[in-house]
Amino acid sequence: MTIDSGIIRAHDQLSYGRHIFGYDDGTFREQVTYSVGFDSHPYSVAVGDCNNDNRLDIVVANHGTNSIEILIGKENKPFANVFLKSLGSYRPVWIAAGSWNKDMFLDIAVVSYATSSIVIALGYGNTTFTVLTEYSTGYDSLPQSAVIADLNRDNYFDSIISNSGTSNAAVLLGYGNGSFTYPKLYLTGVDSSPFTVAVGNLNDDNQLDIAVASYGTSNIGTLIGHGDGPFTKIEISSIGYKFRNGTLRSQEIHFIETTSAPAAVLVGEFSSDTRLDVVTINTGINNVTILLGYGDGSFGEHTDFSTGNNSSASCVTVGDFNKDNLLDIAVSNSKTNNAGILVDYGNGNSSKIRTFSTGHYFRLQSIVTCDLNHDNILDIAVANYGTSNIGILLGYGNGTLATQVTFSSETNISYSIAIGDFNSYTLLDVTVDNYGTASVTLLRDYDNGTFVFYTTLSTDMRSSPYSITLGDLNNDHILDVTVASKNRFHVAILLGLNNETFTDFQTFSTGNNSYPVCLTLNDCNQDSIPDIAVANSESNTIGILMGHGDGTFAAERILINDSILDIAVANHGANSITILFEYGDGSFIEQTDIFIQDNSYSTSIATSALNSDKCLDSIVACFGSKSVLVFYGYGNGTYEEPQSYVLGYGSFLYSLALGDFNSDNWLDIAVVNYGADTVDILLQTCNSS
Repeated sequence: MTIDSGIIRAHDQLSYGRHIFGYDDGTFREQVTYSVGFDSHPYSVAVGDCNNDNRLDIVVANHGTNSIEILIGKENKPFANVFLKSLGSYRPVWIAAGSWNKDMFLDIAVVSYATSSIVIALGYGNTTFTVLTEYSTGYDSLPQSAVIADLNRDNYFDSIISNSGTSNAAVLLGYGNGSFTYPKLYLTGVDSSPFTVAVGNLNDDNQLDIAVASYGTSNIGTLIGHGDGPFTKIEISSIGYKFRNGTLRSQEIHFIETTSAPAAVLVGEFSSDTRLDVVTINTGINNVTILLGYGDGSFGEHTDFSTGNNSSASCVTVGDFNKDNLLDIAVSNSKTNNAGILVDYGNGNSSKIRTFSTGHYFRLQSIVTCDLNHDNILDIAVANYGTSNIGILLGYGNGTLATQVTFSSETNISYSIAIGDFNSYTLLDVTVDNYGTASVTLLRDYDNGTFVFYTTLSTDMRSSPYSITLGDLNNDHILDVTVASKNRFHVAILLGLNNETFTDFQTFSTGNNSYPVCLTLNDCNQDSIPDIAVANSESNTIGILMGHGDGTFAAERILINDSILDIAVANHGANSITILFEYGDGSFIEQTDIFIQDNSYSTSIATSALNSDKCLDSIVACFGSKSVLVFYGYGNGTYEEPQSYVLGYGSFLYSLALGDFNSDNWLDIAVVNYGADTVDILLQTCNSS
């Protein structure tokens, strides 16, 4: 299924989720808000078709209610909320969706900060899921985020997780049946506290590498992939050989700024040089940082883009918001209560950020982009932590957004949001995690960018769902929901059934005191089976739960430090981003850290080629420096010095996304501004600014 990007955001204090529909020129309609319940605190969202109706649904991880909810997409009607299930005491902080067991049904992976684990729920294709299976990410790992990719070329999704508590990244190789191997751990540095990870081919060897954004040490680290599972430790500064076997070299560190505190990282080509670059959001300095890759795993100097004063960006995503065929960046700013978009100029530079307010006290936590109303224009959906609802901002296609429309999830405290088609109607539905009520809420889409509450799924008492993602974990062609349960130290999985219901959650441990906060799905070991990557915030690790293809996963593998996916992580506490280069079998070499700047506090990262050099660049949202940094990649895992775009006082950036918002074929940047309760957009021009 192809999903056109729009922006979806999670508001972590008001328990609303929002999405913004695009007008194809970088502008957007007024946002639409969907409530996910009182005190649900949605932390993360994922998108997928949960009920096989060919319409994208939204899966939300509700941190406050420890639950997963799905917003079912409907033709020409608002999204409908669907009750999924409780995550118990997992406290999800990140959610991802995908098919981990090759049954074509959407499965869900959830990062549990409280239990330091990732939880997998295999979908039945009817918004129901199997019992949750938990994979530990390590004792006290406190995972923050995760990404899914096939790291070892077995056509199965693997998981890469950032563990903030143990300062490492964990890789769990998928078995293709919904289960994962024991996590391998890759150190990201002492007190680095990696917040997010991203994957991409950073050194042009057709193998996936890993980028890590380290909040504690304000840098970005890269791990080069080699392809065979175990890691080869070499000198940190060396690029070394390209083993093409799924293993990773030692991490290279790229400092951003001492106080940057990168909180999220993504990989993408931002400079049109066919080389992958890295982007992070820096909560400490309120900006986004992009490191342009050289194509050999190294990066040039970073470029910063402000997300606004005191914006506190919490999440980042990428997409083409203006149809110029260039990746743009979207950021959610939790303190300024807005979403921002930076339009890509195709040379690694982005326009000044455009912000779109989501209202006071919404406290945006998560952002997702896709076409929610079938007008071929990118829209934005956000999870509103402060108001415990979902917000929708429809795009105008010119780089601007409509006013937010909110939709209740009938729970509370949403940290994460996800979108997918849960009922096979070709309409996108929304899921959001409810941190306060240990549940996940599903809202149905009516094909016009509106949503209605459908159901709420419990994720176990006190689980505190923090992140949510969607995917088919058991190969039944039905979307499943995966939720990170922060306080239960595991990931909860709810398998979708063909009647828009879900199985009871299965849990997969992420380790005692790991506190998983972010997760993602991908085939980490190339077995064509989705795996789960979980970021553990307290153990400072990334855990990988290898999928077995049936909705179950192997025990988490922790990362100690090219058609093969690499991972980029935003290290909030280390003021850096980290890149882990993968060997191709779900294992990674030690990471490369890229320092951003002191007190930047990067919170989110996205990667894409911004400047037409076909090398992946990285865009980082910085909470502390109130800026967006653009790192132009050289295609070898290294970057130029980042360009900074400051959003201004009170921004507090949390998340960002990329897309072409003004239809000029250049990627722009959208940023969630937590402090100003706005979405900010930076439009990219052809002159690298």
